[in-house]
Amino acid sequence: MMRLLKYVGFRKCVFRLSVVLVALLVPGPKACAQFDIVFWNLENFFDYFDDGGSSSDADFSSPGSRRWTKARFTEKSNMVGKALLWIGENRCGGGKAPAVVGVAEVENAFVLNRLVNSPVLRKMNYWYVHYNSPDRRGIDVALLYKRDMVKLLSSRPVHIYGDDGALMRTRDILYAYIEFRPESGASGIHECSEESAEECSEEKAVRPSRIHILVNHHPSKFSGEKASMRGRELVMTALRDVCDSIMRVSDDLIVAMGDFNDTPDGAQFNLLEGRLTNLAEPLFKRGEGSIRFDGRWELIDHFLVGNDEGLRPFEMSVVQVPFLMTEDRTHTGFKPMRTYVGPRYAGGVSDHCPILLEISQKIYNFGSAWRKSPARHTY
Repeated sequence: MMRLLKYVGFRKCVFRLSVVLVALLVPGPKACAQFDIVFWNLENFFDYFDDGGSSSDADFSSPGSRRWTKARFTEKSNMVGKALLWIGENRCGGGKAPAVVGVAEVENAFVLNRLVNSPVLRKMNYWYVHYNSPDRRGIDVALLYKRDMVKLLSSRPVHIYGDDGALMRTRDILYAYIEFRPESGASGIHECSEESAEECSEEKAVRPSRIHILVNHHPSKFSGEKASMRGRELVMTALRDVCDSIMRVSDDLIVAMGDFNDTPDGAQFNLLEGRLTNLAEPLFKRGEGSIRFDGRWELIDHFLVGNDEGLRPFEMSVVQVPFLMTEDRTHTGFKPMRTYVGPRYAGGVSDHCPILLEISQKIYNFGSAWRKSPARHTY
């Protein structure tokens, strides 16, 4: 009897050891780390001081024509924060705030500092990348990123030069090289659903991400489409040259985002042919838009990707945040709620809707390990 009990006990130990080994050596359930990027033109997001930089700066100050007070500035900061949290809760995987947010039409670092330290966003651990540009209106592009999810590896401004070789009085392109860190536990990691099983399949799996980010705000058509065309071509040429430089030294994903002030069928996008894929094209063909002009939606905010090799499942969408939409009383439907309508204060954020890029990535469950990629190069 004692021999039998010892034998049974030995068999149980062997079985338990086998279970442990299988758990260690065989990948567990597939899971996705969803990496969410937002771009948003925040329309005239100035501080409330007159720094003497431009006429727009004077207008958007406490004593200026817009009566842009500290209270109104704070209200807009809080509205932007609430919108980003709403996007995280309703549109991002795992209910987390977006990992990266590209913004346009912000005046300076003061605005960004107040934004990331606002009561709404303070706990989200955002920080920012910003460089002053030579824009005539005194507005810049910038990048917000969650420090518990993203590591900033490098950044720099990309200056734009005219045909005469002089620096153009427009917004620089902001370049940032980042690393997404899903193992932090703060990202939107979730098991693959049946619907997304194909997207999360091993054939489409990608290793952790180092991403080249390019934030754009190209010249508008305010002075006329033909008169402003050359300016947009020069900025697009600079974007093309940066992409070429990156692709010579790195095969990491490139994400160019921004307000391009033109729809996907614009001629200047031909300059990027063979380099970047415009994810806005399917939305444009369906009649979707990020800005509403004369009762019609126009899609001038875009995400473009390169170096993707067809491996990453992307999804771009326009986000209509419910509390930032207002009735279009001149036409039918709804439109984004602006901060000002002409000289009248309206209390909104922007005439643009934010756009969202969702990048799903495969996690192999060897314990808690993430399949690491080799180090890549900045350009």
